[in-house]
Amino acid sequence: LAQQERLRTSIQLPAELTLAFDNSSTAIRYPGTAPPCQGELFCAPGEEVIEISSSRQHEAIAELRDWIRRRARQTLPPLLEQVAQQTGLRYNRVSIRSQKTRWGSCSSNNNINLNAALMLRSPEEVHYVVIHELCHLRHMNHSKRYWQLVEQHVTNWSHIDKRLDQAWLTSPNWLLH
Repeated sequence: LAQQERLRTSIQLPAELTLAFDNSSTAIRYPGTAPPCQGELFCAPGEEVIEISSSRQHEAIAELRDWIRRRARQTLPPLLEQVAQQTGLRYNRVSIRSQKTRWGSCSSNNNINLNAALMLRSPEEVHYVVIHELCHLRHMNHSKRYWQLVEQHVTNWSHIDKRLDQAWLTSPNWLLH
């Protein structure tokens, strides 16, 4: 319980959310705070603001995670479809999840799961994860033939894979806990 309390008090909620995938930044408004555009004559037309309704930290975190999941559901399936068409690797269904230890997965039914947290990763990293999972449609393992197929589509896959292994360490603590 003490460890959970230390973790809870160490979490700092962001004032804005930056998505590396599409290089966008969205202001966040929490209950009891001034609108992000206050002090300016007006907000830019169409500028999105994430409105958090709860003043309770765990609920605010859930709202931020939900917002990222919604954005990922809008963005990642079309990307997966585009890459699948380019590579000729066909999947059955795609799901967006919030996994704590995996960027993606592929089932024996040819269903692909992608982690909503990919929205915080670079386009190069997201593309690699998509290729990684699509290649599992041909090889449901990490055999030499599997990695050869990955390399046909992403020549520097090992560097990106290492970066993603370390990415969990730099991901925001509110996203993972």
